[in-house]
Amino acid sequence: FLQPYIGIRGGLTVLSSVYDTPALTYGAKAGTFIQLGKETRLFFEASQLFIDASDDINIEPLEFSMGIAVAIGGGKGKSKYKQEPLEFKPVRKPGGRKQRPRGPKNPRGY
Repeated sequence: FLQPYIGIRGGLTVLSSVYDTPALTYGAKAGTFIQLGKETRLFFEASQLFIDASDDINIEPLEFSMGIAVAIGGGKGKSKYKQEPLEFKPVRKPGGRKQRPRGPKNPRGY
């Protein structure tokens, strides 16, 4: 099964000593997961980064990547939050609820 995704990236980048200060980094990415097993997925991803190193220098790498993601420690035991299926009862019990008059009870009688 395929699961596409998109995302944004942001942060600070520390470049080599040629640049004076850390650079602002932002970008976007998109990709897809392909389910291989219960806890294993193959992914393909493309991302575009924009690194503003200074006023006159902009670095814009385009990155393509692929890999395998493996979930560690999840899905082996029963979740304590999992609900049991509810029993379906199509027929009401005999007697039902007793009829009560509607509205609030007025102790003064008016």
